[in-house]
Amino acid sequence: MAEHQIGRRAIEAGPTGKTVATNIARLRKVRGLTARQLSGELERNGRYIPASGITRMEKGDRQVTADDLVALAAVF
Repeated sequence: MAEHQIGRRAIEAGPTGKTVATNIARLRKVRGLTARQLSGELERNGRYIPASGITRMEKGDRQVTADDLVALAAVF
C-alpha cells in the first residue's frame, strides 16, 4: 500500500495512481531505459526528475503530477 506523506497525514495512492506507477515502470522497461536514462531524457525535454524520483514513482512512493505526466508522455 503506497502512501504519500503531507505534513502528518498520509495520502494513499488510488487505483489511477497505482496504474500510472505500473505504466511508468512498464513503458520504461519496454523502451530499454534505466531510471537514470529516463531521467536524462526528461531533463532534455525540460522536466528534471532524478532517477530516485522515477524509482519512487514506479513504487507508488511519489505522487506523479500533471506536469510529470505530460513530460513522461512526451518521452514515451
